Amino acid sequence: MPEIDRSQIALRDSAAADFDAWYASRGWWADVEMRELLGRFALQPQDSVADIGCGTGRLVSVIAPLVSHLYAGDFSSVSVDIVREKCRQAVWGDRVTPLVADMSQPLRLETASVDKVISLQAYQHVSPEGRVTALNEFRRILKPGGRLFIEVYAYPSWVFAANVPQEGLIGGALYYRRWTADELRQDVSAAGFNVLDVYPIVCWPQLRRLGTLGTWLELAVHRRIMPMSKPAYWLIEAIRPDDGE
Repeated sequence: MPEIDRSQIALRDSAAADFDAWYASRGWWADVEMRELLGRFALQPQDSVADIGCGTGRLVSVIAPLVSHLYAGDFSSVSVDIVREKCRQAVWGDRVTPLVADMSQPLRLETASVDKVISLQAYQHVSPEGRVTALNEFRRILKPGGRLFIEVYAYPSWVFAANVPQEGLIGGALYYRRWTADELRQDVSAAGFNVLDVYPIVCWPQLRRLGTLGTWLELAVHRRIMPMSKPAYWLIEAIRPDDGE
């Protein structure tokens, strides 16, 4: 395992207990992001879904009631334990399989076993070598025609100051990489996916002051009704082609 990836596991383990409180503090930002994501995922009752890099499960309680089965995987065993406890207490818990899953390594999921793979703000913290493995594994576990959704830091982005490099360490410890829309499209295409689109996710906190109007302005940018040159994130949607294509 690359040293970058090993160090990230230790960081995530140490932060896991506080993550849910931090995420709850995002408030409006998190609500707008989630509304947009669910619209893009187009989840169906018969879907089997893998959420890889699930953390402590911010998506789990939203996705699990909507699908047939959810594999919730993360490389932080502490985070997975938190997900497991949430499932134990929830009526939808038996639809979820929590598992320790490091996307930079082969995943413990069957080939062509899921309809959708979702990975939010996790791929951006994986080493270059690990990202190659991750995309190959995502393609392997998806059924032909299955959909891949990856959300990553955008470059450039309003979240980062102009002098912050495209790749580096946050706080001297947390590895990150940012992408232009074209770079992200090229990486995913090179792994054998057919890219459908790359969507901007803005999450501009100043819009919360406008209440409902701010929410609709944010969603208008996501749908490209209004322009935005520096989103917070990109969400790429791609399809796993049939092996004969």
